[in-house]
Amino acid sequence: MTSSIFLLDYLIIFSLGLAIGSFCNVLIYRMPKGLSFIAPSSKCPKCDTRIKLYHNIPLISYLFLRGKCHSCDEKISFMYFFVELVVGLVFVGLFYINSFSLDFILLSLVFSFLIALAIMDLRHIHISESLAILTLTLAFIYQITKGNYFDIFILMGFFYAIRLIVSYALKQEAMGEGDIIIAGIIGSVLGLEASIEAVLLSCAIAIPFAIYLRIKGKLETPFVPFLTIALMIVYFYKNLNMDVLI
Repeated sequence: MTSSIFLLDYLIIFSLGLAIGSFCNVLIYRMPKGLSFIAPSSKCPKCDTRIKLYHNIPLISYLFLRGKCHSCDEKISFMYFFVELVVGLVFVGLFYINSFSLDFILLSLVFSFLIALAIMDLRHIHISESLAILTLTLAFIYQITKGNYFDIFILMGFFYAIRLIVSYALKQEAMGEGDIIIAGIIGSVLGLEASIEAVLLSCAIAIPFAIYLRIKGKLETPFVPFLTIALMIVYFYKNLNMDVLI
């Protein structure tokens, strides 16, 4: 009985994560276009047909429809499925570490919105400033609950200084303001020491991708995805009991 309740708890949390992941997909699509994420209801961008509720069930609908619109067979981006799945798994991981607590609620929202911001940056080399500030605020609240008030400012100040130095050296803008906000979020969630590890890891992951883009003639590299990936790797590595998982 205890085992069944245990599994049910995780199933509920995973389902909640899928729902938030679906909402993140709405943010990813609409916010860069300046559209409301509340109304109207979702529709196919090709045939303009409203998506029925039972065609909008996270993960299941994508698989059932084979990644296509029910009305016109327009291909649905795999990114929708991917975001829902990743957010669902993140919820499960955070629940395992924090159980159902204020930490779980705050970090679930922070990580979910970070994923949305990362996809926005990957697609548009631009993120929603309002969503970024909301995420930073939630991260700062989390930091305050830990009795820490300064790491957010240290990381943002460090990134801002790097931005000024590198931009002056290259005679062009070297870092977006969004990256500075994400740095503050990393500082809030991880603390100063672990944040340095995350920043170094994000650079290591980003460099090959940046070189590839340069070869392709693209000068701008979206950095938010790599900061987000590094934050999550460091957080889960430091907080998960690996012996239990193995």
